[in-house]
Amino acid sequence: MKHYLNQLVASQYFSFVVTVLLFVILYAAGIMTYKGFMRPQVFLNLFIDNAALIIVTVGITFTLLIGGIDLSVGAVLALCCMVLAYLLEFTTVPVGLAILIILLMGIGFGALQGYIITKFDLQPFIITLAGMFFWFRVMKPPNRTSTATRPIMSFFITVSPSWWNIIGYYNTQL
Repeated sequence: MKHYLNQLVASQYFSFVVTVLLFVILYAAGIMTYKGFMRPQVFLNLFIDNAALIIVTVGITFTLLIGGIDLSVGAVLALCCMVLAYLLEFTTVPVGLAILIILLMGIGFGALQGYIITKFDLQPFIITLAGMFFWFRVMKPPNRTSTATRPIMSFFITVSPSWWNIIGYYNTQL
């Protein structure tokens, strides 16, 4: 029995089998807990509602398969979503063009980090960690009350408030 378990764990399909098994167990628990959970539309909604996460997960899987790591995916995804929301809400950019801009933006961010990693022979963990912090910081623009603790940010408020509009932040108080 122990030899069989060792062989099962060493199999290349082990993680896939465990994932499917967990999905089936949790889906069965949902069926027993919630009325109407067995309807086909509920099953399809599990994939429809998580489509963006599935796409990102597939991308990260390829990154991990080649031995890399990318910690900035969540920050880049959040920034791209924020810019897309801004483009669709406050500009007259057509939807198709806005999506193309966002795709190019995400590709550009990834290419920039990849270039820095390969050109300077740096560790992907460090660069993508720095990228994660940088892109999250870009999404959180300063407000007038916080400039005393961060004097460099006062430049963006007083000199160039429209810069925040370019990256997707819209505030009429600036």
